[in-house]
Formats: sequence, C-alpha cells, structure tokens
Amino acid sequence: MTSTGSFDFQDPFDIMVGLWNGMTTTFDEHGHYANSVASLVRVSWVRKGKILRYQQDELANLDHALEGNPHKNVLAQIISHDFDMAVVGKACHSTVAKKEQMSMKGVETRPGTYLFHLKFPVGDYYNNQYFTGPNERNIIGPFVPADSREFKFVVAQTFTRISYDPKFDLEGRRADAPAARSRSRK
Repeated sequence: MTSTGSFDFQDPFDIMVGLWNGMTTTFDEHGHYANSVASLVRVSWVRKGKILRYQQDELANLDHALEGNPHKNVLAQIISHDFDMAVVGKACHSTVAKKEQMSMKGVETRPGTYLFHLKFPVGDYYNNQYFTGPNERNIIGPFVPADSREFKFVVAQTFTRISYDPKFDLEGRRADAPAARSRSRK
C-alpha cells in the first residue's frame, strides 16, 4: 500500500493498514441502541504479507462509557484489542494476543470484504468488515455468549482512515501541540 491513498485490492488485508478513527455502537438483541464509544485503530505489517498487527484503543473511560450496559464487561473485552495475526493468502488467524484471552480466524471473501470470528472465554464475536471506499470501513456482527446459542447484542463500527501511516504521531498533530502554540506567539 502506498501513501498516495491508492485503494489496492490485490493483496488481502493490505487495505486495512493505517490509523483509523472510529465509533463503536452497540444494540441489544431487539435492535435498541445501547451506547457508543469512540476509538483509534492501528493496523500495521510486522512482516509484509505475513504478520499483521491490530491494535484498538478506546478513547473514553470504558467504565463510564459503558455504564448501565448489562454487557459492559463483555463489551470492554471485545472492543479493545492488541494482537498479531498470521496471514496466509486470503485467510488469517491470531498468533499473539497481547492484553486479552482471545483467538481469531478471518477470511477475505471478496476484495474489500472480510469475515472474522473472535473467540473469548465469555463467548464468540462474529464480525463482517467491508470497505465502502479506500478510507471508510464498516463492521457489524453479533456477540454470542459461551453458554448460549442466541446472540445477546450487536456491535456496529464505522472507521475512517486518518493516515496511511499506522505510526502517525497524533500528539504532534494536535492543535494545542507546543509547535502550534509557539507559532501563535509570533
């Protein structure tokens, strides 16, 4: 993937690389809104075409953001990630989970469309990811508790790529960064 923003479907999973700003919204099993949480996602190649790193951090205090949600402990586990995945052709699987007990399998079904199954001790989260353009990604899927065959809630996420460089320095780009303040004093 180049930094020019080209939307290249040739290499599976390559379109995911970059820094993404997003919103996670949950709905109960009846389709009623539960809550929303903003997040940043960094996706980068550890070894191009072989090992992909996925890091998702929520921008809010999850205890506060998920207050009142009956599934808040489960949600906190399934929407915040830091793991590596091995890529083999159009398929992938998790290799190292850095801050959670989780395993994952995924597949590209057609260019820009992916299906993932994340297994946690508390249950399974299935998500479909599809790109509506080079810098827009939508994710939706149900969570099925380990002791049930019925889903308990649905997670819907929308992400916008804010940089093709996953190492993009957000702190240095802030409006209140020291460089910006020193320029304003001149």
